[in-house]
Amino acid sequence: MRRAPVPILLRDDSQWSRACFPSKVPELLALGLPIICSLTSDLGIYLRDSENAFLVEELSVEALCRALQRAATMGEGRYREMKAAARKTAALFDASCYGGVYRQLIGEGRPGSSAIR
Repeated sequence: MRRAPVPILLRDDSQWSRACFPSKVPELLALGLPIICSLTSDLGIYLRDSENAFLVEELSVEALCRALQRAATMGEGRYREMKAAARKTAALFDASCYGGVYRQLIGEGRPGSSAIR
């Protein structure tokens, strides 16, 4: 693919990166952008290699080059499929899907509660 936007997100696998989820991931997926990235935190739950992302197995120039090469050689049809898969994955982060959970967290159903509806 000559001119397909594919963002890159690489983070060291360390205590801080395992403890925090990169908030840019849902934003990029919602835009339908497959991501070139390393797996930290729980990204492996959401990102699948060659489905909605190109995974970089280690932080090295060689590993990044392999992922870039795979991204550069995908065809336009494959890129469209990955964009659709990225948008589908982004739906998992849609806050409106969790209304019931939010209501429980703020106390709906408890005696004397005045939860927002």
